[in-house]
Amino acid sequence: MTIGNPSDFAIESSITRAYARLSFRALGYFVIHIAGCRYGVHASDATMLACSLKEVDARISRRGTHAAPFATEFGGRIADALHVAIYAPEEEDKKVFGMSQVELCDFTYSRHLIWAPDGDEAFDDGSSVLQFDVGDRVRLINRQVYVNGNPLQEPYVRYTSSAHDAFRDEFPRLNLPVPGLEGGWWLEMKKLVEDGELIIPQGNYFVLGDNRDESLDSRYWGFVPQENVIGRPLLIYWSIRNEGQDIPLSPTPGDKLYHFVYAATHLLQMTRWDRTFRIVK
Repeated sequence: MTIGNPSDFAIESSITRAYARLSFRALGYFVIHIAGCRYGVHASDATMLACSLKEVDARISRRGTHAAPFATEFGGRIADALHVAIYAPEEEDKKVFGMSQVELCDFTYSRHLIWAPDGDEAFDDGSSVLQFDVGDRVRLINRQVYVNGNPLQEPYVRYTSSAHDAFRDEFPRLNLPVPGLEGGWWLEMKKLVEDGELIIPQGNYFVLGDNRDESLDSRYWGFVPQENVIGRPLLIYWSIRNEGQDIPLSPTPGDKLYHFVYAATHLLQMTRWDRTFRIVK
């Protein structure tokens, strides 16, 4: 069975004999096709498939973390550097990609960049496959959004605050305690920040509100998975101003009731007519 396009990327596997034990699963072969080249032993008795299938499952669960600052380097240079660092560390002791050979080895294994784990007999042909999740990089410098180092033109963005917020306006920042920041996102973000930029894993979106100073967006809770996007907005059928722009907010129950009644009786005044019934471009 082959999943994918062998001329681009595909996984091919075949079962010769199945076993009830999960540690065996089946006898067969597991190979990877990349750009028309096949990697792995293509034989009916190459390996027990439990290890290969477990590794595929693990890589799906770690999607987006197989990132490296040298991922865009020439493939041959990466392969040569890793081959020397892993198999012949005594031959050279120079820095590669800004790392020593020991650091490069540790980085490679900690990010799970090598596809076939040690002990996977399916790759006893001596080949190894490296996986890099190469996504867009985003950062904000004094409110200006940069994507892959290029400033993003956003004529639709509104700024309502004159105060400078280091986390909001100079994103990403890992050295600031931020009220309202989700803990899980904080831990994930720490793994995906390199050279002051946030790496957006493939299959995810980093979303920012157009009311930029008041938006609790991806800066505070993380990415939107592609599978969660079910459609494209077409029309803003109604837009309303925050009632706090007309009267000050208050936490007391009586004032909350007053605000509700006020909003219900002033819908026409509070409606943002310049945005209502506007086509989303």
